[in-house]
Amino acid sequence: MRRIVKYDLGLEINTAGWRMPFKEQQPKLWIIEKYFELGGRYISIGSDSHNKKTIGCGYYQAVDLLKKIGINEIFYGEGGNYIRYGI
Repeated sequence: MRRIVKYDLGLEINTAGWRMPFKEQQPKLWIIEKYFELGGRYISIGSDSHNKKTIGCGYYQAVDLLKKIGINEIFYGEGGNYIRYGI
């Protein structure tokens, strides 16, 4: 985790787990919190969809999770840059 932060890399919340029997996003909440505790800044949300029915599934659930821990923005990549998006 320290290397991820050191190299200014982002973390993605993968919401596909909420569609699976274990009903949990990846990474687990404690990992997301640790990332920010260590100085991480960039987080994105992905649904890991392989069909059009599940594109974006879990997005609002992930936004709620982030807001509960005090995160008010996510990022997406464009042209090799992180682009801020308020939530």
